[in-house]
Amino acid sequence: MSSTTQNTSVVVDGNGSIFAGIRSENIRDYSNMADIVDFSNNSPSNYHTRMMGGNDRVTLSDVNVGGFSNKVNGNLGDDVITSKMGSTTRDFILGGSENDTINLKFSSSGGDWQNGNNGNDTIIGASSRTMSVLRGGADDDSIQLANGSKHILVGDLGQDELHVGGATGRIVCRTDNGAAVQNIGEADEIIGFDADDKVFIPGVNSLDDLQIQQVGANTYLKADSFTNGTTGSRYIVQFHGNNAFDVRGYINSGQVIIGDTADNAYAALNPENFLNSPDLGGMFA
Repeated sequence: MSSTTQNTSVVVDGNGSIFAGIRSENIRDYSNMADIVDFSNNSPSNYHTRMMGGNDRVTLSDVNVGGFSNKVNGNLGDDVITSKMGSTTRDFILGGSENDTINLKFSSSGGDWQNGNNGNDTIIGASSRTMSVLRGGADDDSIQLANGSKHILVGDLGQDELHVGGATGRIVCRTDNGAAVQNIGEADEIIGFDADDKVFIPGVNSLDDLQIQQVGANTYLKADSFTNGTTGSRYIVQFHGNNAFDVRGYINSGQVIIGDTADNAYAALNPENFLNSPDLGGMFA
């Protein structure tokens, strides 16, 4: 039930629905208009919050209450959700529909869950080496890391840009549900991959199943054998600006991870696991 007044909210019964890995007894709903709000003005500030319709502008609370201090779904509209400078909260943010920006680079803590959901979203992680999970969701997204930070990036579906230059990335390249593509021009693109980064490829059983293809200055990994029901020859990811020799070196040095290790790491990426075990058992170390 949305509020009828712009920039204000109503609290409704959550009926124990699961959000951010926990049950929501109360839900705070804003209006179907373009709300501009600062969650620090809410008490308590950690209710499951739905922004409903409109192109909303949300500043997250910097009040640390443990667990996920901000739990937000942007729902409809092109929303912009940002953290405050120096915030130490852990946050759970879903963009919802349309083209959203979830920018937590001003946070110093990390340990956040950021998922753009549908639409062409921009996801920016905290300035921290406590890893957050940054997911694009459906459609064509840009996931970016602040200099010196370290996070887990999952493009999910669509053609995504994964920016890890100057930072440390733990990148999951899905091969299920059409994420690995037949058209070379639709593959996810990693920009800035170097010796500090790792890429996890679930659904591939052996390194021998990976094929390297250089096109101009960029190099692709592809395969035609998968363990998750994907069939045919598929492009998995492009390493932007890296040649075939570079990518072969990443494979030989253990930076490309497949098999059970990659499958289990991908399976562990759910909100409840991440809430209770932010390091996910060291799977992405």
